[in-house]
Amino acid sequence: MGKADKDHWHGEPVRYYSGIFGNKWSLLILRDMIFDGKRSFGAFLESPEKIATNILTTRLGEMVEAGVIAKVMPKRKGARAVYILTPRGRAMLPVIFAIIDWAAREDPDSTPDASLLGALRDTPSMLKVKLLAEIDAADKAALA
Repeated sequence: MGKADKDHWHGEPVRYYSGIFGNKWSLLILRDMIFDGKRSFGAFLESPEKIATNILTTRLGEMVEAGVIAKVMPKRKGARAVYILTPRGRAMLPVIFAIIDWAAREDPDSTPDASLLGALRDTPSMLKVKLLAEIDAADKAALA
């Protein structure tokens, strides 16, 4: 879908969100960036869901276009591009928290980390601060 085709997705909140995150892969990429510190194309390919390279390329491009992540070149010579969360992507933390909490309640097979689930239910603001610090550290390491 081109930019002109996506313009009609603005205006209504759920439709707008769906235009950016309306597929499972974008949320899984976001999950991997937030909780696993993944920043490279190769690291995303190693996720257990086994995303195909063409789909990964498309989803990363869409997320860059939406301003959720940025594609940047590290400082080291010969390095490949990495992806970092933008402020817009970091603002998705409460949404991810809500998804995890909802799935833990509604899916009997869901197995979230017990300490993560406890923190997001008991002290979500502290968990957000902790995760943002980890995101900063992963970004810094990827860009070095």
